[in-house]
Amino acid sequence: MAYTLPGVVVLLQLLTVNLAKGVNVNITPSPVATVTDGDVLWLTCTYDLGGGTLGQLQWKNYDGGIVAAVTPTAGTPCTVSSSGYNIDCDNLASSEVRLGILTPKHRDTYNCSVYLSNYTLIGQSSRHVSVIVPVTSVEIQPPAGQLLDITETQSTDVICVTSACRPFASVFWSVGGINFTYAGASSVQSVTGDLYITTSTLTLTPSRALSGQTVVCTASNTETQIQSTRQPTLNVRHRPEILISPTSDPYVISEGQKNITLMCTVTSANPNVSSLVWTKEATELSNNGVYNLPVPTTGVAGVYTCSAVNDDGTTSLNITLKVTTLPTTPNIVGFTEVTSSTLTVKWTPNDKGDMANAFNISHECKDCAEAESTSVNLADRGNIYSSKLTNLFPGSEYYVNITAINMAGSSSPLELIVSTSPADTCPSPLEDTSTTSTALLVVGIILVLIAVAVLGISIFVYRKSRLLSKSKNRKGNDQKPVKFSNVQQSKEGKQQEIVEERGHYQELDPNDIQKPSPYSCLSEDNNEAGIETVRGNYESIHGDSTARHDYIEIKEVVGMWT
Repeated sequence: MAYTLPGVVVLLQLLTVNLAKGVNVNITPSPVATVTDGDVLWLTCTYDLGGGTLGQLQWKNYDGGIVAAVTPTAGTPCTVSSSGYNIDCDNLASSEVRLGILTPKHRDTYNCSVYLSNYTLIGQSSRHVSVIVPVTSVEIQPPAGQLLDITETQSTDVICVTSACRPFASVFWSVGGINFTYAGASSVQSVTGDLYITTSTLTLTPSRALSGQTVVCTASNTETQIQSTRQPTLNVRHRPEILISPTSDPYVISEGQKNITLMCTVTSANPNVSSLVWTKEATELSNNGVYNLPVPTTGVAGVYTCSAVNDDGTTSLNITLKVTTLPTTPNIVGFTEVTSSTLTVKWTPNDKGDMANAFNISHECKDCAEAESTSVNLADRGNIYSSKLTNLFPGSEYYVNITAINMAGSSSPLELIVSTSPADTCPSPLEDTSTTSTALLVVGIILVLIAVAVLGISIFVYRKSRLLSKSKNRKGNDQKPVKFSNVQQSKEGKQQEIVEERGHYQELDPNDIQKPSPYSCLSEDNNEAGIETVRGNYESIHGDSTARHDYIEIKEVVGMWT
């Protein structure tokens, strides 16, 4: 007997172990039983006896104490041994028993143990409990006031703090409905009770566009999101923003132009402006943003400044005023390519006064009813500008006017007169007026000198011919000149010859000599053409001091005729 009983015990243990290997005990939820704080946690224990008979199922708490049990053979199969628990055996036939924990505690452990009918433990399973503590509040700090004053372009930190919760909460930021979470940074702090507090810092560098927008902090560690109770409104302070009219800079006006007004408008300012003035060279001109200029002269030109001031700073804008004067009359260069139907006029701008930006060229035929005009814009053509006039009448006189133009108005016209060439003639280039006048003067002088020279030669030839004629009359018509060569004469002989060669006028008293008429030398049988020729020569040098010598020579010749 003593040897057989241990063997029986060993056999029974082996059977129990083999039976336990076929048992499957499981607890749901798995792997952690999570419940929100304040809710009832239900744990479900399921098992598979593998053909065996359930003796008892026990629910045990974290310290091993039995809180509920199921005994199928008992009068009350399902019982609880501690308050704060419920047991559900409705599905016992399906090998399922539920334990309800009325006040679950975080990190508690519960065990489900299954026994056979002989109370042999054949399987068990355990679960940890995690109790979620939701975020209950979110606060933006500092808590005072609903208006958040910040200055444009200056970074400002806004802090959001959650209540203690489990697990830690995530924080989201929005400004004016726009997600700003990317600009926030969060940190988590562990506190008593295995709870966590999340702190998030939003760094704002706001623009004036965000002024008046609401800042919202939202936190969540469950499916429910909690928004901050305080949602401050941004008040973004900034310097004034202004706009100047007219917008063009520099602003060019003409001298004498009326109704010129400079406008300065505040388009944005926080806080409102306390001063809005126009100044020129530190002299205040207006304190309401509107400045009406007097009738402009060149003295009002310069830099005008509009300044707007508020508690956050000063904003200034400048506009340069330029006053233009009328351009001066252009300078003529001349006419070129003058034909019977076209001509080209050339001119240069006058560098006195303000420059022109365009020219107007008008031309009118002396005998025509209408004038025609064209415009030439100022371009980079060097110093000389030109315009070709076409469809002109041949052999006609034209009045050509050139006017310089800028925004101040028109200059006095450059008035010119030119004639087209007769029909079927070649183009005649005309130089500029000043050069042409000089050339004509030079040509005139040359022609006068040529005329004087020709007249002098004619008189000299004529005188020589008359002297020869007189010599022949003395010697007789049949006497031929004798030519002497290599003959030496005495001094006295030479004197005698010289005396004989002199005219008989030297033997007269000089007081008896009358001044002959310049025309008395002409005989009646001289033809009219000869008379006109001599008279023309005489008249052509009348009044010319340079031809006085020639005139004396003519008088001498005429005297010899008489």
